[in-house]
Amino acid sequence: MSRAQKILTITPGLKTGGVQRVSTNYATGYARCGRDSRLWAAESGPMYADLEAEGVPTWIGVMNPGTARTDAVLREVEEWSPDAVHIHSHSVPASLVPLLKSRLSRQTVFIEKNIWGEPSSYESLLHASCQLSSWCCWAYEQRSLNRKSRASSKPVLVTVPNAVRGDRFFPTSSKLRTDWRQSHGIPDDAVLLGRVGQSYAGKSHSSLLPLVRRLRACGVNAWLVSVAPSEKFRSAVGMLDPKTRPYIRILDRIDDPTELRRAYGAFDIFMHITRQGETFGNVLAESQACGVPVVTLSTPSRDNSQCEVVRNGQTGYVVAKWSKLFDAVYDLATDQRRREAMGAEGRRYVLSHFNDEVVIERLLSLIDTLHGLLQSPSSRPDEIRETLVERGLLSDISHETAMAERLRDCFGGLPLSWSLWSRFDRSRGIPFRVARRIDHMRRNVAEETFFAVDPDRAKDPMTSLIGQLTHLRLHT
Repeated sequence: MSRAQKILTITPGLKTGGVQRVSTNYATGYARCGRDSRLWAAESGPMYADLEAEGVPTWIGVMNPGTARTDAVLREVEEWSPDAVHIHSHSVPASLVPLLKSRLSRQTVFIEKNIWGEPSSYESLLHASCQLSSWCCWAYEQRSLNRKSRASSKPVLVTVPNAVRGDRFFPTSSKLRTDWRQSHGIPDDAVLLGRVGQSYAGKSHSSLLPLVRRLRACGVNAWLVSVAPSEKFRSAVGMLDPKTRPYIRILDRIDDPTELRRAYGAFDIFMHITRQGETFGNVLAESQACGVPVVTLSTPSRDNSQCEVVRNGQTGYVVAKWSKLFDAVYDLATDQRRREAMGAEGRRYVLSHFNDEVVIERLLSLIDTLHGLLQSPSSRPDEIRETLVERGLLSDISHETAMAERLRDCFGGLPLSWSLWSRFDRSRGIPFRVARRIDHMRRNVAEETFFAVDPDRAKDPMTSLIGQLTHLRLHT
């Protein structure tokens, strides 16, 4: 099989966010596999040290076509002539992609890592769009259908999760665990709930606070650490009763991966309770890699890949109803053996599915397959999909069915006619009165069910969300 030897990774920057960490993992992973890997970033940051240590040449500079720096990098890239270009959307300027494609060989492979399950404006120029989960594939397909102007040609959708460095995120020693806790005034015998995430309200939920109070009332020595919470969460902590407030710790954002691993390792349970879910959720994979079980909330209305990253009942719990959250946490908080067993299984699961070596091998197989097909002047447009299916890189069943089967493993008993809410969520123009009514219905539905809608039969948002409701059986 023809190999793509030269691979260019394009990323918006080299700070310590999830996109930046993962794009760096890809570029260094390509290099460790013997490829000529180079990276172009709009701005520098702490991750540059990793690229330098791995010997990955890096261009740093703005990506605005027409500027002197951008034109200079484009000339150097054109002279180098990569076999494949891997774009980390969506922060890469859309105008850069057609310009870059026009200056490179027609046989150059163009793929993207799509972050939000949202079609890129340059999707017709791509050979493949790498989605982070089956949920993202489904969302991409639905949003593509809803676009007013559809692309003349669509890329093949391939599920490729984020790459996690298992050699950087691993269980900590008992001594380091104790030292970290002592440094933050937390006793060694505490059941420590931990939360790490972004600082806006959608990723930080104050329901964790009454959860701690209720656990303590039940005799559990529960503490909570929240890293980089929202201002709303911080305010809620300040208003807590004096009996609960001493057991809450708020920490600033942790950028150093080593310090982040130490924080994960000090937790007994990783808490992921948010209004908005994840298109992947690096913190979920990283905490599991550190041997920590996860309790997460299913969020079918907004990004729900956490149902695929966490294996319900095996590496943690995926909770379908708010009212079941306490039961899931209490179950783990009062059973150390179960925590340890789930933590060990979580690390095994991450290493076998999301470890950088596993993900890079899949990506290189995809890139090499596409590269080989593009070298043949007689290849047909539909040959890409056929070949990817043949080599096990692409399922030949629909994304909706594939997602249903994945989620059925988590929840048990899901029918294959699975549908989601994302098409009508608040960020895409759903009227507030409709969203409020949906929330009201979800709060009042029976414990073992929740509502979902079938977008394919929808005439309008009100009809689909209220008139076409389907009951799906879930469990914690």
